Amino acid sequence: MSASASHSKRIALGTRKGILILEPGNGDWSVGHESFRGSHVSMVHLDRRSGNLFACLDDGHFGNKLFRWSDFLAAGNWREATQAEAWHELTAPQYPATAKLKNGNDAVLRYQWAFANGAANQPGRLYVGTEPGGLFYSDNHGDEWHFVESLWNHPSRLDDKTPWMGSGRDEAGIHSICVDPRDANRLILGISVAGVFVTDDGMKTWRPCNSGLRADFYPDPYPEVGHDPHLVVQCRSQPDGLWQQNHCGIFRSVDGAKSWRLVSQDGGPAHFRIRRRRRSGPGRRGMGGARRIGSSPRGVSSAAGGLPHRRRWPNVVGI
Repeated sequence: MSASASHSKRIALGTRKGILILEPGNGDWSVGHESFRGSHVSMVHLDRRSGNLFACLDDGHFGNKLFRWSDFLAAGNWREATQAEAWHELTAPQYPATAKLKNGNDAVLRYQWAFANGAANQPGRLYVGTEPGGLFYSDNHGDEWHFVESLWNHPSRLDDKTPWMGSGRDEAGIHSICVDPRDANRLILGISVAGVFVTDDGMKTWRPCNSGLRADFYPDPYPEVGHDPHLVVQCRSQPDGLWQQNHCGIFRSVDGAKSWRLVSQDGGPAHFRIRRRRRSGPGRRGMGGARRIGSSPRGVSSAAGGLPHRRRWPNVVGI
């Protein structure tokens, strides 16, 4: 459980069977509110600036959905409120018709991986990171979403040697969004599989920032793009401090992602080993034999590694 949740008076918990709002009492926790019974709630997010609570749903065949409980923090009757009274469905981020995957198919929203608030001087700004690798932003508390074409059109996404790709899922996913508290124009993203990408000019341009990272599953273990960060986090008091965990260990940056250094024990409990094996047929190689060595910071349990079926605590928020 995250520190913010453990020191809160209530916890919003997203599960594969709905969302629960828990409150403490008599040394235990009890359910004060329940919504979306039977639905997979993939993400819960609280915007403390507005008091709005958001829930992302992955309804499989019926697609991804997005709901908002407006000004939840000021709601006095949150226990008694029905789902229909509390939650308002928003239009989930939608890919434009011009957005294409590497195979030429239309890009469509497959999953909402990451939710982040904008800077203090952007009261309505929100960001959503998605699969298949698109970033969206809203300036009106989620009522409308805008597709960040500058990132989608980065030449590395369709590169012949190390294109963006899925690992454990079909397509690449943006699972980490770090907004620099000193500069609203600076964002740091974690993308699996691509690596860390940074913008300093309000999303006009992007650059990969993966110097010092290792990708032992490639013939060249130090590609500019092609890394699989499982989670990227930023120090709020010293924003140039960043951490990430990937297949090759835990890495730290002290210069705002310009460079990374391995800080975990090489081959230790935070390390994932992937061995290359020869598939049937001469000259063909594939990824296989991934073996979980201990636990990762975000609880990856899939044999293939990469994006897990759940990010670390995306659906636990202290309210």
